Amino acid sequence: MPKNISMHPKLAAAVDAAISLIFLWALAKAGSWWFITGWFLARLILWALVIRLVYYPKELSRGRHILSLAVFSLGMTSSLLFMEWQPAWLAAALVFIFFPAFSIWMLPESAVSLVLFYKPHLRWRFMMSVLGLAGIYIGIWAVISFQIFNLNSFYWYLITAVIATVAAGWWWKEYKIETGKRFWTWLGIWFLLMLEYAWVVGLLPLGYLASGLALVWAWYVLWLMVRFWMTPEGVLWKKQSLFLIVNLVLYILFMALAARWK
Repeated sequence: MPKNISMHPKLAAAVDAAISLIFLWALAKAGSWWFITGWFLARLILWALVIRLVYYPKELSRGRHILSLAVFSLGMTSSLLFMEWQPAWLAAALVFIFFPAFSIWMLPESAVSLVLFYKPHLRWRFMMSVLGLAGIYIGIWAVISFQIFNLNSFYWYLITAVIATVAAGWWWKEYKIETGKRFWTWLGIWFLLMLEYAWVVGLLPLGYLASGLALVWAWYVLWLMVRFWMTPEGVLWKKQSLFLIVNLVLYILFMALAARWK
């Protein structure tokens, strides 16, 4: 492909949103796991094609963008397949259509200072990955609830912990955390924490939607604190205390009031 052929990112974003709308309609017609697998792979191929057609800064990686989209798509697909509450399904559908498109919309038309582009785009990709992680957890807990596969719940907790650990390590690396002894030690601790918390959530009388959200919320807050702790500045407790208190209060309220108890 000639290097001078490039699609404007705004046009690419509009095309991507239209493609997502078509794929959302096709997902509603899904009749087998084989169809869903093919659907998922086709969506990734089209994302890769769209991202290949737009300008991308040489300092950054198209592959990491596509990886974020893959995690996002896997999670959103799980959410759309298992969500029964109509308002939540509609919200997930809108997110599925517009979030990936906006990640393409944000791309520059040509060479631009990374200071203007890099951090906002990194944060958006992180947000998509967290949403994808939430959807994956919702899907896992739906599989446990409906007993779709004849597998002991503990193995699903192990899978949850592995996914949580890989995602944590991936995004610590994205935020330039050095991979030294402290990094690998924290990954090991993270696996044990996520395994234990998945087991605790599994004991609670929560629906799969509430379970998935509870897991990813805890994952996000703890991931952020550990990320700050591994930086040279460390955790600025005066700055982060309000954030932690607000999240703790909201988390307790969510678990007590908003969760759909069985």
